[in-house]
Amino acid sequence: MALVVESVLFADRFDNSPMNFNDDFTQRTVIHAAQAVWQASPLPGVERRLLDRVGGEVARATSVVRYAPGARFDAHRHGGGEEILVLEGVFSDESGDHPAGTYLRNPPGSTHAPFSREGCVLFVKLWQFAATDTTPLRLDTRAQPWRPGLVPGLSVMPLHEHDGVSTALVRWAPDTQFNPHRHPGGEEIFVLEGVFRDGAVVRTIVAFVGESDAGLVVMSTHGRGGFQRFWLGSVADAVLRQSAVPVLLVRGARTVAKRIVGAPPSRSQPEHPRPSTALVRWAPHTRFQPHRHPGGEEIWVLDGVFSDEWGDYPAHTWLRSPRWSQHAPFTGPEGALIYVKVGHLGAEFLQP
Repeated sequence: MALVVESVLFADRFDNSPMNFNDDFTQRTVIHAAQAVWQASPLPGVERRLLDRVGGEVARATSVVRYAPGARFDAHRHGGGEEILVLEGVFSDESGDHPAGTYLRNPPGSTHAPFSREGCVLFVKLWQFAATDTTPLRLDTRAQPWRPGLVPGLSVMPLHEHDGVSTALVRWAPDTQFNPHRHPGGEEIFVLEGVFRDGAVVRTIVAFVGESDAGLVVMSTHGRGGFQRFWLGSVADAVLRQSAVPVLLVRGARTVAKRIVGAPPSRSQPEHPRPSTALVRWAPHTRFQPHRHPGGEEIWVLDGVFSDEWGDYPAHTWLRSPRWSQHAPFTGPEGALIYVKVGHLGAEFLQP
């Protein structure tokens, strides 16, 4: 079976689909296509699952289309272009047979008479071409190379680019995390295999920190046991970028992490964040976002060179920054290992 793109005339002139469906492009939309109902079409042997649609007699549409063995269309014209990714089976037309993994683009004004001998399932997009995008494309993704992505674990196969609109296959290795980012032109994803997730874990951590009186978040950058199983490296990085309080990324320090964040923070004195202590190893050329220390910060540089906008601090340097101080620390080529205590200035301690 394969997913096939439906034709413009068939999809938009002769069916009883809703005129508009998921047509507000300012809103996030998620459809679990495998749980959706297949809708019969006027052509026997062809069914589809509608994902979005805008328009009346002729419409912009995104669908999953299923051809039964032997189903075929008469020749027709695509006034707004057609984009197809064959998901299962073999999809055919005058240009040849296109097995699963084939990516096709039929530009505006193109014609064909598609069919499937054995049946197929397609991912199809209609009327989503620029007027200047006029080059037909037939690409066998099974024979194309994968390129390294922006973070470890990501591989990318570019499919098409025109006037700032890009299409690609992206392969995620298990437990891969991507940094928080924005999509100025929006983003559309169709999950082909596995399970794709976004920032629910990060949002939960950041929301909890915002509701508590915590003065420091300590997160491990690897590991699967106990506390560490909840976060992998780039999740910690995402929390670091979004947290309103300092985040210490501690590599392989499960005991330290448990001691610091193992119990809920006290809300009795929110003006005095809970004192916390940790060892933090900074890789070379690491940068931390600007942040404040509600309860102050004390640092002892054990190794390397630790820096911020105020200066460079080699090994055996001691720093103490007052409550509500702010800085943007970083390291150069040497990296650094530092002892850190936060939240202790102004805290209630035993008096001598």
